[in-house]
Amino acid sequence: MLVDRVDIGVGGADVRLKLEGLASLARDLGRATRRSAQGGSMTGAAQMLTVRVPLAVRKQRGGRKLVLTPGGMASRGVSAADITLVKTLARAFRWRRMMEAGRYGTIDELAAAEKINSSYVSRLLRLTLLSPDIVEAILDGRQSDEMTLPRLMEPFPVEWEAQREPLPVG
Repeated sequence: MLVDRVDIGVGGADVRLKLEGLASLARDLGRATRRSAQGGSMTGAAQMLTVRVPLAVRKQRGGRKLVLTPGGMASRGVSAADITLVKTLARAFRWRRMMEAGRYGTIDELAAAEKINSSYVSRLLRLTLLSPDIVEAILDGRQSDEMTLPRLMEPFPVEWEAQREPLPVG
């Protein structure tokens, strides 16, 4: 087994790895392992490598997120996607596929099958008109802070170029 122990604390997690398991993966550690195999002895502590993984637990839309941060700096670029926005987009695109496949002929039929208001279905289906770069930013968690579900439910231009001003990507 490679991992001996994981300690999670303020500002990061310490992952304690066994050198024996790392020897095949890391050339630098291979020498220490060979010395041990040739009759030298290593203490139990010397046979372990502790790796510090900086992380932060942040409250975001959609709940708490565990964010691994390079250099220990929390940034929006590495944060997890807004689960509410991602689920809403997935739902909208699924509904669009079902409509295009002919499973439902009208929005009213789809709304009845999903047991929700047809007006809500219509507003969510409009999200499938978002430009690919905005959809990608939402899925990657790179959307601006002002891009929330209520904001996306407001009217926006159909033209992709015109969407960038009212719906800025972070």
